[in-house]
Amino acid sequence: MALHLLECCVVLHSRKLAHRDLKPENLLLCDMFDDTHIVVADFGFASCVPEEGLKTRCGTPAFVAPEVLVQNCRYDQRVDLWSVGCLLYMILGGYPPFQDRNHRGLFKKIQGGDYVFHDTYWKNVSVPAKQLIANLLTVDPKYRCPAKNALESCSWLKMDGTLLSSHDLSASLGEIKKFHARRSLKGAMHAVRWSMSTRFKSKSTGDIGLSGSLSEEEEGEKNGTAANLNEYDDDPREIFAKEISDSVLATTPRPSIAFHDAYEKGALIYQGPTAKVYECIHKQTRQVFAVKEIERKEGKTEKAVIEKTLAEAVLHEVGVLDSLKHSNIMHVNALFEDEEHFFLVMECMRGGNVYDRIMESKRYTEDEARTLAKKLLGAVRYIHERGFAHRDLKPQNLLLNSDKDRTDIKISDFGFACRVRSPQSLTKRCGTPSYVTPEVLKNIPYDQSADMWSVGVTLYFLLCGHQPFADENQGEME
Repeated sequence: MALHLLECCVVLHSRKLAHRDLKPENLLLCDMFDDTHIVVADFGFASCVPEEGLKTRCGTPAFVAPEVLVQNCRYDQRVDLWSVGCLLYMILGGYPPFQDRNHRGLFKKIQGGDYVFHDTYWKNVSVPAKQLIANLLTVDPKYRCPAKNALESCSWLKMDGTLLSSHDLSASLGEIKKFHARRSLKGAMHAVRWSMSTRFKSKSTGDIGLSGSLSEEEEGEKNGTAANLNEYDDDPREIFAKEISDSVLATTPRPSIAFHDAYEKGALIYQGPTAKVYECIHKQTRQVFAVKEIERKEGKTEKAVIEKTLAEAVLHEVGVLDSLKHSNIMHVNALFEDEEHFFLVMECMRGGNVYDRIMESKRYTEDEARTLAKKLLGAVRYIHERGFAHRDLKPQNLLLNSDKDRTDIKISDFGFACRVRSPQSLTKRCGTPSYVTPEVLKNIPYDQSADMWSVGVTLYFLLCGHQPFADENQGEME
């Protein structure tokens, strides 16, 4: 089946066509006795891809690519490869890779590439199959595996069928049946809620999150253009009775409030080239937070394209942080967006960053360095246990909770963070030159262990006040 699906994508993409709604329901079997010979159906969302790319936000939530979810983002036929990755994950594992009780949570996980090969359901699946899925479920479309490359180089597609036939996926088959039964019930609940909402429209101030996404879906429902954006919200492995009671409340459409309606913006804390950080106060609780205000500009200039990439990075970072809850990791409380800005509301760290504090200090003890190191190593261990690599650990990204304690840190800036699917599976060159591991600079595949090199460089700086590798010429340093 995977072979036929990828061959179909090669044909479509060679003709500059994007299907934009690949999912199990749109794969039809040619023969009732053959479960592998398929044809792709339902080209209602299919479109020719112009040079500037497509921008319509459409598809089925559980299978939609992260770039489609970004407002004003242009995308191309590579969105289909993401959907193929979701399809293969579901066929082999029995459930979608991205799940949550509501669309906002689901979209955060998609944008953060937050999925896991759970051992219970994936222990009998071969490693090459997991590698193919990981190569397709790559958040940045530039690094997503093209269908032609997958057909030519994927070892799973060339493995002996007799060997694969010995891999029992009965547990996954059971999950698929459960998922289908719950989705059918869920479709009925959505129909009832939509019918009632057309009669009784009410306004309320509710969820704080990716503002605009639900209102756009409601508009699509009225116009009949986004019917597919109302499926696959809940974890298929949740207890059945709990799903009925919780999902009705969690997915009831409620318009999001604007940032300025919920918070009062205070004094400027920091101003950088792409963002400003202010103090802000929640109007109801009077709790103090910090808000990172990131400007977004529309247009087709080179600068606008770069800022769109920055906006995508913000959404990716929120998705990653939503999966990491640790006392020494920065917590994001809410994300707002309007036509001009993103507003990232987070903890207010009043002590600045470790680099600046060390450089300003007249006295710093080894005991303080050891205390900070323990907290840093504990947080990094947690990040790695959760299956992520940070990829930009450095003193500047360690924020201090107050100006009275130089050890109370939180790791921040998860813009380069990503899931690690298998050992030595990362290839992107990213990070800060003085802190990056040699294998990254040499284009050698790496994994979470790259973070430990950065931790080592950071501890070196804490103990002696300068970096172990420094040169005015970056080429010499590499």
